Amino acid sequence: MALCLERSTQLRQDLWQITTAETSHFAFNCYVIAAQKTALIHTGKPSQFSATLSLLKEILAGKTLDYVLFSHVEADECGALAALLQAYPQCQVVCNKVAAISLKEMLHQPPLILDDQQTLNLGAYQLRLINTPHFPHNWDGHLWYETQQQWLFSSDYCSLGGIHPAVVEEPLADEMLTFMQQGGFIAHGGSVSKVTQQLAQLPVSLIATMHGPATQGGACNQLLRSLHNAWLDRGQAELKAITYL
Repeated sequence: MALCLERSTQLRQDLWQITTAETSHFAFNCYVIAAQKTALIHTGKPSQFSATLSLLKEILAGKTLDYVLFSHVEADECGALAALLQAYPQCQVVCNKVAAISLKEMLHQPPLILDDQQTLNLGAYQLRLINTPHFPHNWDGHLWYETQQQWLFSSDYCSLGGIHPAVVEEPLADEMLTFMQQGGFIAHGGSVSKVTQQLAQLPVSLIATMHGPATQGGACNQLLRSLHNAWLDRGQAELKAITYL
């Protein structure tokens, strides 16, 4: 299927967003940090990887790709991993311990495993791994947070369907809540609310989501607080509706 959107946008110095979409209903974002060391966050789906690779090569401008990261083992997060490693065979996969279990039979070389709160040094940037089991989905869930510039790579959290500008400055909490609730792809419950609370307490200047626009500026923490509170309320309401058997 031909893509209806192939776009790269420089969001910050050394940070780019790559966006591809097969239809106008849903877009996929990957992110590139090109500093002393280079990193790709998400590979995107195999069916869209040709366009992603072309844009990635333009951004890197002859540099090699040092690292590839993602948040859980799923087609749009790391489905194009084999094709990426064919293009950049020296690239190191970085993930948490649980994701490494799933990847063990898929990789020729073992991934670099980081523990919760451990950081990956890119030179001017430090990417901290935050373990988030079962959030946004899968038991291997983990997110990435750049500690110097306060960028949160939120995976499917803070997502929105459709085609949007690369970045917005207003908190689209209502639209994102509707999209996430209709999709039903993020669970409710105590463990999830602990994660959303942890994220809401982070200082964040940019939320780099996987689907829809990135959010920047003062809207970031407002959005994270709004989503945490709404998800907590919804989880508590669903719990009250359950009766003992």
